[in-house]
Amino acid sequence: MSLYAQEEIDYFNINHRNVSARDIARSISNFYSQPEQARTQRITKLRENQQPLHKYYVVSQSMLPTITVGSNIYADVSVPFRDLKVGDIIVYRTSVKNDAFAKNIVHRVYKKQGQFIVCKGDNNPVEDSEVVTEVNFLGKVVKIDTMTIATCE
Repeated sequence: MSLYAQEEIDYFNINHRNVSARDIARSISNFYSQPEQARTQRITKLRENQQPLHKYYVVSQSMLPTITVGSNIYADVSVPFRDLKVGDIIVYRTSVKNDAFAKNIVHRVYKKQGQFIVCKGDNNPVEDSEVVTEVNFLGKVVKIDTMTIATCE
């Protein structure tokens, strides 16, 4: 799925809780029937005028007990890097290769050092080896949806 389609789905999921899958499919179909320039303008407008949240799925235990595995988190991409404070939870893109691809990290701001931020997972004994800059900063976490799994006994 392309970035545009995912952003379109995320927009509907966040801003229209009662939208059906058919409505989302219709919207995506309409979206892709537009010329490339129109699609780009629409995404830009969505980012500027709508709630600028991006959804991420948590797959590690590095932020326990604050964020559990299986949680969906929502990061506000409009928060300026300069406004981050120690204690904020952020998402950033790491350049460290893991399993042959770069990944996004969800960790807490541990220290601010000029133009750099040092992060650390709540469940990690040491701070992250890579610093966060305005370039690899993706957003500030503003919502956490923890997934509850029912078990049968």
